[in-house]
Amino acid sequence: MISQPSGGTAVKRFFEDLVSGGLQLSPESVPLRERVLDRLADLMFCADDVLEMLSSDPSATLRACEKPVRSAYDSINSLMKTLCD
Repeated sequence: MISQPSGGTAVKRFFEDLVSGGLQLSPESVPLRERVLDRLADLMFCADDVLEMLSSDPSATLRACEKPVRSAYDSINSLMKTLCD
């Protein structure tokens, strides 16, 4: 069970809204840079997952996919570093 935090009225109201599902964040309330970085992180996660699957392919029939996926991963990683600086 989550305990209610101590604090002022605003903190208690925020907590109550959060627990009740009344607090809703619209995508527009999150800065564009943060949304882009979040999506790029999703792409990196997926590319990493594909690379892991390819590395475990004993027949190596899909190994031709590894180089382009690795390149995409590295490009996204570089872009994220640029956006974070």
